[in-house]
Amino acid sequence: MDVSLDIRLLGRDADRVTCEITVTPTSSRALLDGAAVQLVDMAGGALGARSLLPLSGRLRGPVAMQVELRSEGDLPADALVVVAAWTGRDGVRLQVPARPPPTLHDFVRGSRAPQGVDLSPVLAADPALIARVETAFPWVTSPIRSGDAVAVLEGRESPPSASDLAETFDLHEDEASWLRDLLAEDDGA
Repeated sequence: MDVSLDIRLLGRDADRVTCEITVTPTSSRALLDGAAVQLVDMAGGALGARSLLPLSGRLRGPVAMQVELRSEGDLPADALVVVAAWTGRDGVRLQVPARPPPTLHDFVRGSRAPQGVDLSPVLAADPALIARVETAFPWVTSPIRSGDAVAVLEGRESPPSASDLAETFDLHEDEASWLRDLLAEDDGA
């Protein structure tokens, strides 16, 4: 098919997701018969009504539209936004999790625990596994909640010491050493 799809999550509430859907032609002969978007669970079951998008005909450039999708109840943790576009002979489909991804800061620090994800069935079989996971990833059972940035690294001739980084950013020594090595790589040191 001569179109590509993109979904960008703009927000999420307990029972709804707001997203921007972009349909981009990949050739000059991009012809579209229709497009639709819907919230579904991991098994493919509908969580709300399917919305037909007002797109049809030859596309000469990208088309973006903002859509709010509502579910019939609270959104489960595994909810997906699915968009499909089709012509008479073929179609293209894209799905993304209906949960905004963690920011880079949250990912690196592990400061945002997955909301609504119950890990107990996975970890219940082996208490030793639970202890190893809690040791390696403490935010799984007790999330780290941090406010705004506590400090900003200014440009320097050489990266700060690992102990300075540990104190400034409240890091463990091994995390501070890793960050210092990363800063040294960026400086070419």
